[in-house]
Amino acid sequence: MAGGSANDTKFEAMSCSMCQNMYLTTDDETSQIRTPCMVFGCWHTFCRPCLVQWARSKQHPRGQFTCPKCRTVCTVAVEALPTNFDFRNLVEVERALTGQTKLVCSECTDDDASHYCQGCNMLLCQDCLKSHQKSKLRVCKHPAKTLQTIEEFKQSKQPVPKQKSNCTKHQGQGLDWYCLTCPKSICRDCTVNDHKGHECDLLIDVVGKHQLDLRAAADEVSTIQTTLEKGIETIKKEERALTAEAMKQKGLIDAHFKALRDILAARELAINNEVNAAQARKNNILAEQRKGLEDAVATMVRVSGLARSTADLGDNLEIMHAYSSIVKGIHELRDKTFDLHPKTSANIAFVDTSSGRILDTLSQHARVMATEQVAPAACTALGSGLQIAWVGGTSEFILQAVDCFGHLSSAGGDTVQVKLLSRGEGDQTGADMGKDVCVKDNDDGTYTCSYSVVEGTADQCALLEVYVNRGQVSGSPFSVMIQSGEVFTFEEAFDKKGVLYHLATHGGTSAYSNPHSSNRVVASLSSIHGNSAQNGCPTRFVQGPSHDGQHNFTKNEANSWMAVDLKRHLAPSHYCLRSDPQSGNHKLRNWRVEGSKDGASWTCLREHVNDSSLA
Repeated sequence: MAGGSANDTKFEAMSCSMCQNMYLTTDDETSQIRTPCMVFGCWHTFCRPCLVQWARSKQHPRGQFTCPKCRTVCTVAVEALPTNFDFRNLVEVERALTGQTKLVCSECTDDDASHYCQGCNMLLCQDCLKSHQKSKLRVCKHPAKTLQTIEEFKQSKQPVPKQKSNCTKHQGQGLDWYCLTCPKSICRDCTVNDHKGHECDLLIDVVGKHQLDLRAAADEVSTIQTTLEKGIETIKKEERALTAEAMKQKGLIDAHFKALRDILAARELAINNEVNAAQARKNNILAEQRKGLEDAVATMVRVSGLARSTADLGDNLEIMHAYSSIVKGIHELRDKTFDLHPKTSANIAFVDTSSGRILDTLSQHARVMATEQVAPAACTALGSGLQIAWVGGTSEFILQAVDCFGHLSSAGGDTVQVKLLSRGEGDQTGADMGKDVCVKDNDDGTYTCSYSVVEGTADQCALLEVYVNRGQVSGSPFSVMIQSGEVFTFEEAFDKKGVLYHLATHGGTSAYSNPHSSNRVVASLSSIHGNSAQNGCPTRFVQGPSHDGQHNFTKNEANSWMAVDLKRHLAPSHYCLRSDPQSGNHKLRNWRVEGSKDGASWTCLREHVNDSSLA
């Protein structure tokens, strides 16, 4: 059968797909009403007795069960699942139309209804109609056209109005109020008794707000749905491209093996099988991704339609009953993240691995390459060039390509772009401030990227955009501090023109003050000889010209060190080191000067071996 008719669709909405029985009928075994209820998460509808039996038969942990149709895991107990009022009302309308349900007056609840008031959503008998017309036309001023005969009402297939719900504590009082504190529907007398001091509002006003929320939530999901549908079309396009590329490659294989048919028949079949396997694997990946998005779209269609139909329900209590669960489900859909970029590509290539030496390599002749697509958002970058750039210098970082399955790429060939841009207004970018951009393909999935800043650029926070195959990598755009820096020209040792002196004197505007003590730099020692402050402390490493006869030396251990963190980048050209002023026994002879950008990886700037310059 090519497709279902309108009657088939109507039957599906009015009957449980598990037991094929109409909703609102009585289950013979359990004597329970077959109430249509929705599986939280996917919003498929089944009758409650069937779901109870299904959940028990599967024996899922902690009361969980899976949807009988799509296997979505539901963590809400079957007894607590929300009712599908849309389906229930459809059954009630059908019953009323066929005479299975007796339509009685909403006012007196005894006599058969003869009319329906659209303005009040009430069924009325002949006697109640007269008093209703007088009161309503005087107070509510409903136009006469809002009245329908009972036959007109049946043919319009509107939801059957529910009997007026009254308070169980206060006789004759309708549940026209809602306690937001409790929360529950109450009557007017309840507001001044049991719920005195609570935040209460007219039920119709609360319902009105919820109706707006339901419609807004439905619109929100519809927006996401549109985005997902675009993603599905992108994946379908890639599937078509994959099929076309596979056919193209198989055509190349056929042409290549034509001259070698007798010898290479078995190998040709194997190669075709490799293509088919690659195509099938990729098709499965794309189909699974597309199916996931299509399921999400279908779920959104259901829940948004449900939200709208629930918002249009005529019964306030029904809206209140369904509101929280529907909105919660919509919020969960809204907060989900969806991968709209195809998880694999149509990259299938036939490769002649023999390089013409067919007779020598006949048994292993040719192969199929089905590479996976690099996922830009999964690629990572690391290096100081992502945080700071100096005018007149070169900044560098390493980019690691990662495929859509999270695997590190082991081959090159990707298109990598680096852009250094000024910040514009809001989220906009400004002028290009980068130059001498260089990307080196290391042929192992990594790329060494470097760039410089245009001369004359002022200190500012810029944006560094890094792209792989036209998509930005993880963390891009990066916030990069551009600094013009300051040049310190060496003349002689301790000439008061070095970086430490500049920091300790606030640029030469005050007397020298130990920069470690003022926290402008951080000095440190690997150890102190004898663990005694008399023998050394970090402060003395940046003491300045005056040493006051104090010592500063570590324990007699290999690889001992003294360090100073300048809290800024430096391109050193000279350094000055003063040794112990006492006897020559304490003079340095062998040492190294090292620099680090992160305190972990160190680079040797200069090494001294048997150097007696400090003696």
